[in-house]
Amino acid sequence: MRGIFHGLTDPTESGCSKNSVSIELLNFQMIDLSSANTAEQRLLERKLNTALLSSMKSEIKNYSDREFIYFIICRPKQKIKNAKKGRINKNKALFTINASGKYIKGSIDLSNYEHKKINVSHSERHLHIQNINVTESISSHNLLATLDIQTGIPSEIHYIGRTDNPARRVIDGNHRGLSDTILHALNHNQDVLLISCLFHMRFHSKNPSLKIETVKSNSMFDFLNMEKESDLIEQCLINYFLPDQQLNSRNNDQKKLNNHLLYLKKNHNIDQTFLHFEPDTISDYYHLGTSNQPPSPSHSFYFDFDQTGNIRLNKGMAPNLMPD
Repeated sequence: MRGIFHGLTDPTESGCSKNSVSIELLNFQMIDLSSANTAEQRLLERKLNTALLSSMKSEIKNYSDREFIYFIICRPKQKIKNAKKGRINKNKALFTINASGKYIKGSIDLSNYEHKKINVSHSERHLHIQNINVTESISSHNLLATLDIQTGIPSEIHYIGRTDNPARRVIDGNHRGLSDTILHALNHNQDVLLISCLFHMRFHSKNPSLKIETVKSNSMFDFLNMEKESDLIEQCLINYFLPDQQLNSRNNDQKKLNNHLLYLKKNHNIDQTFLHFEPDTISDYYHLGTSNQPPSPSHSFYFDFDQTGNIRLNKGMAPNLMPD
């Protein structure tokens, strides 16, 4: 329940001189939005994607301390060139993927399938595993990402957004960020993917003299309601990555972020807002970047105030969160 301690003593007012906000990644999923070639495949993948995003919406509702943020990204097309059951180890499906001229080999363990007569085949974009009368189709992007196969190719962010209804907004909505990215992908022979994330925000109050730090979830005190909390996280990411498609709204996005940070400074003496993005995977599908921010498997940055009161962006760990 959000705001369960609302009205009680604000932990940022307990004589602590160093107060900060930290935002961390809790959960993430990747969805391939470009893999379906037929109407039947599109319908099936739409149902699967809707179910996945709906489960993340349920997690937000059940825990009320996490926010949904999504990245719309582009990557080069990956084509499956060969797929078959292993001749030596028949409990594996072997495949080869052409990743921008680089041929990558991998395998999938088939030992969890119940029936012994498993047929493995492929189309240009999918590996097909037929077990009795059921066929499972896995896109080339999902193969590489879920199996943590390195391609040497980072992901380019084109749009960052937030929503309280992931399935409707991302899959069903009239989404200009998505339509513009699809147009870009068509013009550059790329595919469009979605990385959906859940973030959690906490407040840190640190008393240097007593060497005591109090850490509380924002949801407990509700200093920022869910709408403002979600908007703050979105604006931190947009103003850090600066996706090309969102540069036209740069001034508005910067103004939104400044308003949030000034509110936290004035009302809760929050000097720093820190965000750490590091998915728990070695897959380079999550090595995110833009033309304005080099791709990396992790991103740590914070916003604070200089001596004249201006807001500035810094890379690395926020000093107030580092041990003395």
